[in-house]
Amino acid sequence: MYSKIKLLIVDDSPDDVYIIRELLKDITIIQYEYEKSLNHTLKLLEKDKFDCILLDLNLPDSSGTDTLKDI
Repeated sequence: MYSKIKLLIVDDSPDDVYIIRELLKDITIIQYEYEKSLNHTLKLLEKDKFDCILLDLNLPDSSGTDTLKDI
C-alpha cells in the first residue's frame, strides 16, 4: 500500500487548475489542495506540509523567481 502524496497547486488560472485536476483525477495516491495567491500559500505552509508544490511563477501578488524564493 502506498502513502498519499500531498500536492499543493498554486495557480491563479482556473483553466490551468482545471487541466491539472483532470490529469490527476484518476491517480488515487495524490491528495491535493489548491491556492490562488502567494500570501494564502505562505499562510497554509505555516500550518501544513506538502510533498510537492506545483507553482505558477506569475501570481496576483508575486511574480517571477521572487515567487519561488518566497516559497
